[in-house]
Amino acid sequence: MISGPLLISGKIMHHRTTPKKNSFNYKSTYISFPLSKINKLKKSLFSLNKCNLFGFYNLDHAKENSPNIQSKINKILSQNNINNISEVVLVTHPRILNYVFNPVSFWLCFDKKNQLIAVLSAVNNTCSQSHDYLCF
Repeated sequence: MISGPLLISGKIMHHRTTPKKNSFNYKSTYISFPLSKINKLKKSLFSLNKCNLFGFYNLDHAKENSPNIQSKINKILSQNNINNISEVVLVTHPRILNYVFNPVSFWLCFDKKNQLIAVLSAVNNTCSQSHDYLCF
């Protein structure tokens, strides 16, 4: 498990055949951090809930703009009888110059032994729709 914020180079890929054929594949930058270390995101070029070169906004991940963004995942986990989470690590896209494009975020859920026991994938589309998929 990671102990602090990381920038990760990755790819975004998508392929659909219906209702209209659509696909893309391009490089992107992700940020990953334990939710318990969210305040460590505040650096000279990276801000929490305010504009900067890079930023992270709670509103992008919890529609009610709760200061505790973990409440969203806690609700989903408890509905699925997963209650032994010690840490949640979020892998997502940062805002860049206040622009957000975040097709998918991954909430990695670890127990007290640092074992990955669940992953919540939060998928967003360009129509402001969101779908959560829990794997455990």
